[in-house]
Amino acid sequence: MKKKKHLDLKKLTYYRIEKTGIKKPVSRIRIVKGKPVEQTYDQEVLQRIYYTYQDFQTLRLEKLGVNLPIDNKGFTTISNYFLDFWGAVMGATATSLFIHLTRYCYGDKDFCFPDLPTIAVKMKITTTTLHKYMDILEQHGFIFRFWLQNPEENNNDCGIIYKVRRTIPILSRELIENLSKPFQSMHDRYMEQVMEVTHIELAESYDYTNDFEKLREKGKLGRLPIDLSPAERIVYAKRRITAIMDQRSIADEQLWINVLAYIRKRLTLNSFKTWYADTFCISKEKELIIYAKNAFHRDWLSSRYRELIIEALHDASHFLEFEQITFMASLDENE
Repeated sequence: MKKKKHLDLKKLTYYRIEKTGIKKPVSRIRIVKGKPVEQTYDQEVLQRIYYTYQDFQTLRLEKLGVNLPIDNKGFTTISNYFLDFWGAVMGATATSLFIHLTRYCYGDKDFCFPDLPTIAVKMKITTTTLHKYMDILEQHGFIFRFWLQNPEENNNDCGIIYKVRRTIPILSRELIENLSKPFQSMHDRYMEQVMEVTHIELAESYDYTNDFEKLREKGKLGRLPIDLSPAERIVYAKRRITAIMDQRSIADEQLWINVLAYIRKRLTLNSFKTWYADTFCISKEKELIIYAKNAFHRDWLSSRYRELIIEALHDASHFLEFEQITFMASLDENE
């Protein structure tokens, strides 16, 4: 704990851990009836995504969702709204855990190095169970974790730093509808009082996938900790591409169909298949992101076919909708 307090956060390396969908058999020796027995089980391969100090510093969980008009900056307080209504959504254990985490955010800080073993003892649960409730808090946008490495100590891991939200989001309509009837009535009465002094538009639902994906796009994939077989690498690549493609809207899919139809008329079949196979697009506000299957194809499309793609967007009457066009690779060079 003392050592972490003296770390220079600007000099550390930040990363998060992501599942790959690939499982490899792992052997271990267990003692069964006093005799060593080798057991084999499948263990999921994990991959690190690296971020900069700037990525960590600029992350503001308070921007997620619709907030109550109160900020905990400068003091530690727990809103009755959080206890009553988020407690009903997340449960008493996750609610209590968030309260413990806020105690470590002194002054204006929105991050902390909590003493997890001590918190676990206070809550009478194991640290393993504690991490399960951390997942719940992260899912609802109350915390965001970064694992740390120290470049000055041979990139050894040096703990986890927690971004902690200072504001309390108001439940979405979807979450309110999932409350019991008595709590729905309580929530209605509470919001009537809030509305007397300020107008708040409730969100229909909360899905922070796009918000976290924007941060994910800033990250740099670390190398896989193991060598995958050709078959496993194909499976992994398909999972990665599918995860990105799932973010498309119906409008995105139709737009790219129109773009490809325009381009197909202006290229040979061989060139079209070579450079536009496995391409797709995702629109995010005023930005259009065009995905190619790897970095080489991305760079080729960006340098050689950008103007043709812009022509196709003009033809589809969509070009003026976007202020920025970005080319990205579905798979990183490490994949």
